[in-house]
Amino acid sequence: MRRMILGVLTAIIAAFVLQRGLAGVAVGDSVFDRERLERARAEGQTLRETVVGLARIPDDVSPELAAGTIEHLTVVGTLMVPQAVYDALHGRLSVSGATVVR
Repeated sequence: MRRMILGVLTAIIAAFVLQRGLAGVAVGDSVFDRERLERARAEGQTLRETVVGLARIPDDVSPELAAGTIEHLTVVGTLMVPQAVYDALHGRLSVSGATVVR
């Protein structure tokens, strides 16, 4: 039952995001892994994104890589991040929900 409700809510939020034309908004599970951040760095881009759901930064992302590529990250939901990366992104994170630092 919970999964069905979550699926319906995800669909509603996704439709809202598309309807409003909100760029840089991810709904669900968004992973900011090393490959994604290295690709952004190679292209000279910085990320300014909003995640509705779960945002994860894996343990293999260095604080320097995260700080050099993540301009701002807004999370409505849960952020899972290593302590060193969390410290490096101080002032660039807005979280409405839970932050899991490991």
